[in-house]
Amino acid sequence: MKRVLLAVFLFAGLSYSDSAVLLQTDFNQLPQGWVSDEDWAFGSFGAALCVSLQETTWSGEFSTEGDPLVRFPVPHGTDSVIVAVDHWVLLSASPVKSGASSSAAIQLWTTQSGWGDYIFSHSVSDSLYAEEMISTYVLTGIPQDTFLGFRFRGDLTSDSQSNYAEIIWQVNGMTVTAYGDVLPLSRSTWASIKASF
Repeated sequence: MKRVLLAVFLFAGLSYSDSAVLLQTDFNQLPQGWVSDEDWAFGSFGAALCVSLQETTWSGEFSTEGDPLVRFPVPHGTDSVIVAVDHWVLLSASPVKSGASSSAAIQLWTTQSGWGDYIFSHSVSDSLYAEEMISTYVLTGIPQDTFLGFRFRGDLTSDSQSNYAEIIWQVNGMTVTAYGDVLPLSRSTWASIKASF
């Protein structure tokens, strides 16, 4: 019976679907080909960053900017791509003077616009910001031969010993999904269909 159903799927043209997962990770480890500054840690908690400072500046990131670059191709027939990032962030800067700031950003790279778009971006001066969220970004009007890249970056600035800046950031997971009327199934999706028989 299983072989009959598999044959029906094959003849029904199920080599196509209306969505395709381009990237799915829980960041238990740095994805293959990605690069990271030493301040980021990866484990069962996901990707995590915890830095505080006074009287200096700092920035730290992890991204698809390895050597060679990691780029995710968007399949032909894609109408839109949805990027969803599950994360928790705390940004704080000393309320003493205006000499401290803290920021976190998730940036999107595309073939057409480079590092022009932000999936998430928040900055504070002289205040505290904390939120657990799923940040989503919808990319539409996608030309053929589009590739995607990603960057997670934190920045801190303090101009004196009396001003501090801090970032605590935990990224629990990320999923990038392409949607369209007719999309080729990825090899992993096709393998999971066959394995169910």
